[in-house]
Amino acid sequence: MSVPALPALPHAATASTGTSGLYDPRFEHDACGVAFVVDLQGRASHDMVVKGLTALRNLDHRGATGAEDNVGDGAGILLQVPDAFFRAVCDFELPAAGTYAVGLAFLPRERAAADRAAAAIERIVVEEDLAQALRDGVIAGAAVDVFAAEPTTSSPLFGLDTAIVTPHLGASTEEAQDKAGTQVAEFVNLALKGEFVASAVNVQGGPIDDRLKPYLPLGEELGRLLTALADRGLTGDITVEYLGDIAEADGRTLGLSVLKGLLAPVCSEPVTFVNAPLIADERGLQVREISDPHSEDYVSVLRVTGISRDGRPIRVAGTVLPGNRERLIEVWNTPVDVEPTQHMCFFRYEDRPGIIGAVGTGFGEAGVNIAAAQVGRNAIGGEAIMALSLDDAVPDDVLDHIVSRIGATEGRAITLV
Repeated sequence: MSVPALPALPHAATASTGTSGLYDPRFEHDACGVAFVVDLQGRASHDMVVKGLTALRNLDHRGATGAEDNVGDGAGILLQVPDAFFRAVCDFELPAAGTYAVGLAFLPRERAAADRAAAAIERIVVEEDLAQALRDGVIAGAAVDVFAAEPTTSSPLFGLDTAIVTPHLGASTEEAQDKAGTQVAEFVNLALKGEFVASAVNVQGGPIDDRLKPYLPLGEELGRLLTALADRGLTGDITVEYLGDIAEADGRTLGLSVLKGLLAPVCSEPVTFVNAPLIADERGLQVREISDPHSEDYVSVLRVTGISRDGRPIRVAGTVLPGNRERLIEVWNTPVDVEPTQHMCFFRYEDRPGIIGAVGTGFGEAGVNIAAAQVGRNAIGGEAIMALSLDDAVPDDVLDHIVSRIGATEGRAITLV
């Protein structure tokens, strides 16, 4: 059979033309479930198709999604026409590359019926022939959203009760293209800064619930803090607990944020939301997630627990208060209440008088200003924790001097944010 040539489509239709035929700019939308897989060297390969199908499966917003079990959902992948291949195998002359389209037809097995179907397909690809086939009852009904010329203002299909026609928008207006370009630039900027890109199709966990978004930075900070407190490294499972209101949402992306913060300080390569699970797997770390809607003191709590190389559990936790105010509420398994800042210092020591003054004097002599300090303990005279927010990073010799001065079990200086 022959394949009719299609006229080249205009580069862009503009919404400035106003309502025209079936086109109405009120129905223009952007961000409509589209993923792009690109080879920057322009190489065609089967791997591109595999990645395209993976992206398709991960899309949250899929157009024409239906609930029927026996039909597809209207989503698919768009491939470049393999013109060279077709010219090598087709027994008829093809139009110039880029001026024809390719479709997939499932024909009847019986030869005569298949021939009739093929003849009908030849007529259908031309709008006039499709309209006539609908009038003659050869085709019971048709739905069309792509036309030879777009935006279209007239078609033989208009007015037929057996034809459904919709405008083919797909970011085809200048306004939609501007929005799409701005959105892509914003997403690239987020990715380059290592922040979460909500529409990324290769990130495990998919779109994130609004309740979890304020906890993404806190999750990364808790991961960094846990790594710093376990200076000899962690082994085995990392347990991430979602307590309270956030337990009702899918926390997988929040778990990735914790993992990203956990690995970033000890990896030479950049750690992202995409590669964090792979790096963790290479290092033998597994994230175990627990959701519990009960939280005693806060609306929501994010808690992270790891096992140090010497077998000790190390637990840190935080919450986000109204106004997106972050708080560390547990460090080294001990309750505290301090705001996470860029430069922080933590000490473990035996609870006794004079420690706060000695620490303040030590930092004062070194010229390091204390912005905030908080002490926590589980019992009088037992082990205590001091958490400090500082204006500057703490030199190693200053930290060692204060640890020795107060007889601390451990001391850590951390660049947290």
